[in-house]
Amino acid sequence: MNPLHDSPDTPHASSPLSQRERQVLQWLNTGAPVKRVATELDISAHTVNQHVRQIYLKLSVHNRVAALNRARQMGLLVNDSAPPRRPTLSC
Repeated sequence: MNPLHDSPDTPHASSPLSQRERQVLQWLNTGAPVKRVATELDISAHTVNQHVRQIYLKLSVHNRVAALNRARQMGLLVNDSAPPRRPTLSC
């Protein structure tokens, strides 16, 4: 399963991270600052920072580089070169 293309309701059995945490992680992987991540995901910068804290806690790391390295080791960052797709609403 590719975390870039999972729907919000699709569980990711091998991941300790929630769907939103995986989305934040994918944006962190692009090098985007917290404000950009917040804009792209339509959430506040504070919420992004809360997700980042949870990611660090769940991956047992203390910074972005370590989180991204651990996520790669765990197979959570499958496609490093592609930016995350913005969720689409179906009517």
